[in-house]
Amino acid sequence: MIKIKYISKVGKDYQISPHFTLGEFQSHDGADMVKYSTYVLSWLEKIRARYGGTIRITSGYRSPSYNARVGGASNSAHLYGQAADFKVTDSEGKPVSSKRICLWLEAIDYPKSIGFMGTATHLDSKYKNRMDETHIVNGNYIFLNRQGKTFAQYWAPPKVPYMGLYPRETVSRETGSEDNIVLWQKYLKWYGYKLDADGKFGTITEKATMDFQKVNGLRVDGSVGTKTIAKARAVKR
Repeated sequence: MIKIKYISKVGKDYQISPHFTLGEFQSHDGADMVKYSTYVLSWLEKIRARYGGTIRITSGYRSPSYNARVGGASNSAHLYGQAADFKVTDSEGKPVSSKRICLWLEAIDYPKSIGFMGTATHLDSKYKNRMDETHIVNGNYIFLNRQGKTFAQYWAPPKVPYMGLYPRETVSRETGSEDNIVLWQKYLKWYGYKLDADGKFGTITEKATMDFQKVNGLRVDGSVGTKTIAKARAVKR
């Protein structure tokens, strides 16, 4: 739910949630009207409770003129009061990294936009994109979900090349020997998927295969043919 308040009527110290005041979300150009999302507020309270410290809002509502001044997107969630950029400290007063916050929000399935901004984090209730704002290409943010990736995959540590054997034939639910299915399952385990190398191409193996194909820009059909095996040989992570 989006709410609109005026600083002149209720004051900057007007409490809009247990730990946040209206003034914290005011546009930096001093605009009197302030818009804020009770949904975003509820999640900021959850984040604060999670890490046990404080949250400092670096950007809440933006008036149209201020948004234009700072080069914000014409459809920025900040214009509608549906976004907040913030920095978090833990119970000892130490900064909590944006990377850590993004991974946690993703792990508990925050359904809208999570933004990694290097030293700050973006959260909004308007969009569904997860974005990495430290990588800018031609002025545009890179959206992880458009790459078929999650934050966990994006930040996964690099791996050494796979040193095992690869399937010598196509394997899927319908085809392939048990020995070759085991070889593919061992590769998937090295890649990072949790499954048993039991030689049975069941639902878990098929889902892992399809996710591997999606992440690596292959046709997502769950069948491990020549193109999927060639990609497996080439990929290092």
